[in-house]
Amino acid sequence: MTETSGHKDKKNITRLKAENHRLRDELAAARKEIDFRGALVQEAYHRTKNHLSVLLSTLNLQVRSHSGTEVEGALLDARSRVMAVLSLNDRFSRANDKSSMDAGPYIKGLVRAVFDMLAEKKSDIELELEVDNVSLDSEKLLSCGLLLNELLMNSLRHAFRKKDKGKINVYFRRQTDDHICMGVRDNGRGFNATQDMESSDASLGLRIIKTLSHQLQGATEFHCDKGTDCRVVFKR
Repeated sequence: MTETSGHKDKKNITRLKAENHRLRDELAAARKEIDFRGALVQEAYHRTKNHLSVLLSTLNLQVRSHSGTEVEGALLDARSRVMAVLSLNDRFSRANDKSSMDAGPYIKGLVRAVFDMLAEKKSDIELELEVDNVSLDSEKLLSCGLLLNELLMNSLRHAFRKKDKGKINVYFRRQTDDHICMGVRDNGRGFNATQDMESSDASLGLRIIKTLSHQLQGATEFHCDKGTDCRVVFKR
């Protein structure tokens, strides 16, 4: 090796070391930025959770204050909707992969919570759950939770007015690799779904169902044979 080539090798080594240090510094800075942004996101989740918890507590107080009045039903509905958002926010904040979440635990937990809250005076109403483990992004999962929440509330409120016993089936199934079929079926008194959905004085619950189904770009079907079965099929 000549003196000239040895000098060039030393220069190359020095340059590579400098480049390596620069890359390590950039990587450290990038990790620091990621940690900082992650902390901001977590703080946003915690603040959202705190705000929703305060709202939920306020609604609980209002429900107790208006027990037995016409206002109680509307407050219970509002409380149930807040619970749906709060539950997903809590699961989302603890998820490692926030781009996709397992729908099963969220839907099962939400449905049981809503059922226990609204069916406390109807102890002979049986709940049946059929929930597949399907991964969805958080936006679609929230729409699914709110939609099932509305369907379950409607069933508990209206299906068993003239009977003390009955069954409600909540399902969330993988229909194909790309499509999900979800809905609520009961053996209650049933209703004229087409007329109610298109009526100008349609209830808030049915309008919310229609809106959420549209957000999912889903197809809504009502079947009223020996009760009511409302289902929504949408693409994952």
